[in-house]
Amino acid sequence: MKNVALDEIEYRYIIDSDFIPHAFLLNLKDALINEDGKYLLEINETKSDEFRDLLIERLQLRGFDANYKITSEGMILERLIDKFYIE
Repeated sequence: MKNVALDEIEYRYIIDSDFIPHAFLLNLKDALINEDGKYLLEINETKSDEFRDLLIERLQLRGFDANYKITSEGMILERLIDKFYIE
C-alpha cells in the first residue's frame, strides 16, 4: 500500500473528471485531509497501476495542444501520473 498526497487542484481534477471510474471516486472520497491541506489516499499497487493507465490515456488525448505543447490539463495529469507510480 502507498499513501498518495494530492493537493486541492489534483483532488478536484479527479473528482470532477468524467473519465474516472465510479469505484475509484468512492475510494478518493475517503481521503483524509492532513494539516498541510493535502488529501491523503491509501492505494494498493494494482489500483494505482489501473489509475495510472487511465491518466496516461487521458494525457495522450488531452495533454497537448496542436503544436504538441503541454496544456494545463496535461501538467496536472503528469503530476498525477508521477504520484501514482509505485516502485
